[in-house]
Amino acid sequence: MPCCPRAAASVIAVAVAVATLLPAAAARADDQPQPGVAQRPVSIRIRWGGGAARAWSGRIAVLDAGTTAGAEPATEAAPPTGPRLPFSWKTLCPEPDAAATAHDADGGIIVHQPRPLTADGVELTVTGWQRARLAVEIGPGATGETAATLDLPLAEILAAPVQRSLDADGNRLTAEIAPGDALRVALAPGPGAAGRADETAVRRPGEVLRFRVDPLLAVKPGEGQFELRLRLASPQDERPIDSQTAVLTPRSTVDTRLTSGRVPTEFAGVDCELSLPEAEGVYEITLEAVERGGLRWTRPLAARTLQVVALADVADAPPAAGDWTVIYELDPGSPKLHERLRRLPGRGLPAVPVPSIPLPAMPLPSLSRARVPLPRLPEFSGLPEVPIPNVSAMVPRLSGLLAFGHSLVVPHSLGPMLRLPANARGSEPSWEGIVVAGAQPGRPHVVEIDHPRLQRATIVAGVLEPDATATTTEVRHAGGFEVLPPADLRADALGTHRFVFWPTTRNPVVVIANPASDGPALVGRVRVRAGPQRLPPLQRTTPAPLAGSRPGRSTFAVFASPDLHRLHGGPGRVAASGGRPFADWTTHLTGIRHSADALGARGLAGGVVTVYADGAAAWPSQLTRQATRWDPAAAGDAGLDPSPKDVLAAIT
Repeated sequence: MPCCPRAAASVIAVAVAVATLLPAAAARADDQPQPGVAQRPVSIRIRWGGGAARAWSGRIAVLDAGTTAGAEPATEAAPPTGPRLPFSWKTLCPEPDAAATAHDADGGIIVHQPRPLTADGVELTVTGWQRARLAVEIGPGATGETAATLDLPLAEILAAPVQRSLDADGNRLTAEIAPGDALRVALAPGPGAAGRADETAVRRPGEVLRFRVDPLLAVKPGEGQFELRLRLASPQDERPIDSQTAVLTPRSTVDTRLTSGRVPTEFAGVDCELSLPEAEGVYEITLEAVERGGLRWTRPLAARTLQVVALADVADAPPAAGDWTVIYELDPGSPKLHERLRRLPGRGLPAVPVPSIPLPAMPLPSLSRARVPLPRLPEFSGLPEVPIPNVSAMVPRLSGLLAFGHSLVVPHSLGPMLRLPANARGSEPSWEGIVVAGAQPGRPHVVEIDHPRLQRATIVAGVLEPDATATTTEVRHAGGFEVLPPADLRADALGTHRFVFWPTTRNPVVVIANPASDGPALVGRVRVRAGPQRLPPLQRTTPAPLAGSRPGRSTFAVFASPDLHRLHGGPGRVAASGGRPFADWTTHLTGIRHSADALGARGLAGGVVTVYADGAAAWPSQLTRQATRWDPAAAGDAGLDPSPKDVLAAIT
């Protein structure tokens, strides 16, 4: 799928809304890096939780290896002792109050969770790992239970993860090397990044990308030859655009006289250059460190994949209007068997409970300065994720009504209609699900819902899809509309509600619901049209400003949060280790592009995007400790980002 060009930024305006290893004492001076050689930093992740939610407290410090490991555990009255080593850190907590769960104090970190959480953690970056040890104490606060402690050389944690039990409820304390840090990458500044402390992965098409790889590999010193293999490719095409190989030279290690195993060995850094393609998009750099032996055998030591983004400064020309093709139409009066099958006794799948589907807030707030009422743009708050078990069995190969639902076919003067009955107060809304087979992932689709105008009804409409693992559902659109009979309508007529969504699978499910308890809702035909590759902008033959606007004034929509990929559908990515899908650069940029196209199709000048909300920012802000609420992948184990993801740089 082509990625979002920087052209999207021309439509979106941005506003900030407020192994076995020796004790560290055994390291010798002649094992340290030579004078004048910069020592490679390491990143360690410390996590606690994973079981029942609890409010934890404790201390974290990095101490000089000259102090004795295994000293008395730290307490509030007696914190970890010994010379402190400096380090930087960031939070791994995805909660809105992430910045309030840990604080700087006395050269270390104080953990003090203000409320019970299921999981929390921090990532430390330390220089001088060969002479450092990690001291951690995490306990349940004032409950009187014993705290769990770690007091280990960093070298031991780099060789293998360490874990301690926190309680009998499944909570654990773990410490391990950060994902990808065995092949640590530092990007050189790009042409537009002069003076920046953190070098963004958002670059220009055709730019020469320079970066340094600093390997830290668990090897047996004095044996084998090592090399670094590099490949540049597009996620959509496995053929490499460029590939390179470099020899790796060991630089330093810990004292090998006390161990015969493989130990963390620091290798001399490798400077790399790659020319990005001229086409905009997301590109992936695959790094692999291998040990070479005789008879042409190789043994992989470490690997990671990095993502970089190539975006142009000049906006693309707006796409021309394309053809829209009807890929499915539901006719309530159709005698087709697959639409009548679930009406027969004893047929279809068992009923699945669906949670309440509240009507989202429809109107956006107006711009106070321009005093212009903004168009109705539904926010992503209406349809929740519906926990439907066995999604693959739920979605048939043919289009049509699901095997369960609440609608009934009733006669009407305008033709047969689907009647969604009123629900009793406090109960779940009545709803209907329609499977659309043959959707084209990545392209805009329009859903058209016909309805009689002579009725008073509130109708929720949305789109659900199975995620990349086919185990849960994701919302691709959430919205709704009200039907109020006009005073001058003497005879019933049909109205049509339309909305756009971008599917990521070939079998989306259109959901129509009646949340009202004071009357039924009637809907007629439902059509789904597949559009061109991109959603074209609104075409007007003559200027038609919105009511209340002044000539020369522009109208913008407002996005309440920076996660545009949730609002307008970006495909998720599943990590190699499994688990739930997460948003990578392709996901974010697809959401930005779709959001920009949606605004252009509404005739808007752009959008005001909230890029700081819920205690987290859309850029790597030190003020928020790089809180991961808007980029949960930063706390995952994929290690795709050579530097903290800067979504703000892509939006602007």
